[in-house]
Amino acid sequence: MTIVLSRTANIAGSVIVVDHVRGLALDARIDAIKGLEVGLDITASHNLAGLVPARLSRARDIWKRS
Repeated sequence: MTIVLSRTANIAGSVIVVDHVRGLALDARIDAIKGLEVGLDITASHNLAGLVPARLSRARDIWKRS
C-alpha cells in the first residue's frame, strides 16, 4: 500500500492505518519513504466494529468519530 502524506513527517517502524470506509485498522510496517509517499507492508487487519485489543482503542475512537 502506498499513502501520500500532506506534510513531511519523521516516521519509522510500524504504524496503524484506519480505513474509515471499511471500518478496519491495518497494522503496517514502513517499507520505503520517498518524499511525501510512504510505502507500507500490511501485516494484519482488525475489524473496528466489535471488541478490539487495548492497543487499537485509539484507532477505534478515531473511526467512531468519522
